Amino acid sequence: MPNLPVGVALSRMASLSSWST
Repeated sequence: MPNLPVGVALSRMASLSSWST
């Protein structure tokens, strides 16, 4: 299921954005 890694990548990007702000 390629959806699993995709979801993790999105979560990571969201976390990085939160740290930046």
